[in-house]
Amino acid sequence: MDNRIKLIVIFIYTVLCVNVEAVCPAGRAGQACDKYNYAYNKPANQKEDWMSHSAVDNNGTSCTVMNPPVENPWWSVDLRKDMFIDGIDLFIGQETLNELVTYAIEVQKDGETTWSMCHADSKTGSNRFSSPLRVRCNSRMKGRTVRFTAYHQSINLVFCDVGIYGACVDGSYGNYCEHDCGHCKLNSPVCDKTTGRCPTGCDTGWYGPTCDKVCPHGKYGDQLPRTVAL
Repeated sequence: MDNRIKLIVIFIYTVLCVNVEAVCPAGRAGQACDKYNYAYNKPANQKEDWMSHSAVDNNGTSCTVMNPPVENPWWSVDLRKDMFIDGIDLFIGQETLNELVTYAIEVQKDGETTWSMCHADSKTGSNRFSSPLRVRCNSRMKGRTVRFTAYHQSINLVFCDVGIYGACVDGSYGNYCEHDCGHCKLNSPVCDKTTGRCPTGCDTGWYGPTCDKVCPHGKYGDQLPRTVAL
């Protein structure tokens, strides 16, 4: 497509999404914006990969572009590690809302090739989906990649913002599950998912609030300064 035409299309889709309901502050999600958005600034992709990242930049006035319409369009985001997924908020362009008939949201675990169903829905007659489309998975899902597909139709799939929230899986912690647990004692390998602290202390040879520091030479245990007898 000619670059001038691309710029015109981008402008049109930006205008279409200006009236999308205000999104949450950067990195937040949920109806009350009280949850952390795991999709924020994560790698995104779509069937026709053009501006797919615009759905995760927390800017409701810039949107994904899929033009011309494609058959069974999909959009996905890579959370970079497995997480527990409870819900997804999708801020959708008006043109897509006018045409969207059926969709499915699926989740794929890290290292696997199969997808598990989070939620699917369809509309008939004059009924239409609304934005934001707030979806709760049928049950808590574990996965790294989340994919939205509009099945059995050829449409422009326009997302202006996507929020994904849930909880950290065992072995990670932080607001966005961005940290790996340290070296907790073997009888309690799971750290606190907010602070990263090990509930029963550090494994031998490690110390620090999150058990991620190697004991200096001649020291041992999780409570320094115990000294190894020489």
